Amino acid sequence: MADTVDDAELVLKIMKNNTSNPTIQARACEKLSNIAVRESQGLVHLGTIEVLVKAMEKFPKNANVQEFACQLAWNLAVIDEHKQLLADKGVLELLCLAMDNHKSKISVLHKAIGAIKLLSLIDKAKEQLVNDGAIEKIVEVMQNYAKEESDTAEFQETCLDCIQNFAFGKTLAPRLYDLGVSSLILDVMKKYEEAEDIQSSGCAALWNVALGITEENLIELTELGATNRLIYALKTQSENQRVVLHAMGALKNHSRVSESIGLIKEKAKNSDMDISNVYDIIMQAYYAHQEDNNIRRIGEELLSEFDDEDDDEVSTAEAKQVGTLTINQTEAQIRDPFADLEATAGGDDDMDDY
Repeated sequence: MADTVDDAELVLKIMKNNTSNPTIQARACEKLSNIAVRESQGLVHLGTIEVLVKAMEKFPKNANVQEFACQLAWNLAVIDEHKQLLADKGVLELLCLAMDNHKSKISVLHKAIGAIKLLSLIDKAKEQLVNDGAIEKIVEVMQNYAKEESDTAEFQETCLDCIQNFAFGKTLAPRLYDLGVSSLILDVMKKYEEAEDIQSSGCAALWNVALGITEENLIELTELGATNRLIYALKTQSENQRVVLHAMGALKNHSRVSESIGLIKEKAKNSDMDISNVYDIIMQAYYAHQEDNNIRRIGEELLSEFDDEDDDEVSTAEAKQVGTLTINQTEAQIRDPFADLEATAGGDDDMDDY
């Protein structure tokens, strides 16, 4: 029906002339969301956000309208300047309301959380989402769908990316931890342990959560099996650069507590995941991607910490002692968590502070 911005003008006119027809509103939102993939900027200039808001407000209980309206919001939010516009027009509250009204509709939930994932990248929107209970809603959704047949890796990946964003910056990590999000992350990683994107997103979420919680919480998280899951991801996904980076970063944050190293080794040794030789697993992943400056630096730190025999094969002379690690989030990294990491983190020099 509509493929370009010119066609979108007709769609918007139809929506405005049929505000009481939910079928037309849903189909129009779907068409506009497809156009937004290519022509997001043009759609906003036509007043798409205002029409989107009216449709969501008019039909809060209609799953089709909410699904495609959330999808449209998700696609529009890809552009940084649109994020604040969506927030200012009241879309954040409507996304949370859609989650409340359609708890049994995974298609609505997925697209609402997808939009929240991108909108949570701006501080003001993140604060409002937190006040609207978005964190608790997402955790509840993950809990409810973990064992459902309708659950998919793509859905859980979106949830993990959302958790990753909320945990970034330390402030909300303790709240997420207290809600039991760490167990949920580990359950999803176990359920989809062959899915590379899940492993990448799960490790990244653990990376940010581990940065903001207490040393006591870190010990608890290790006892829960978090480090075993990270080491297993390093072993089974050693060829995937994103997984290696995120797993190493999360493992480094877990090892920042002095007594953690021995516990991590002990847990790995007693695991049934065949990960007893932590040093060798790290070494294999390190050599597979040592051309990457971030992986090389983190890897050298980990190899130094986990070397039982003080092996000097890998020199750490150039690696400065670092404390905690973090992922410098950008909207682009949510679509591709590894893309532009060095550029957004400031390159090699700034990695001293990660």
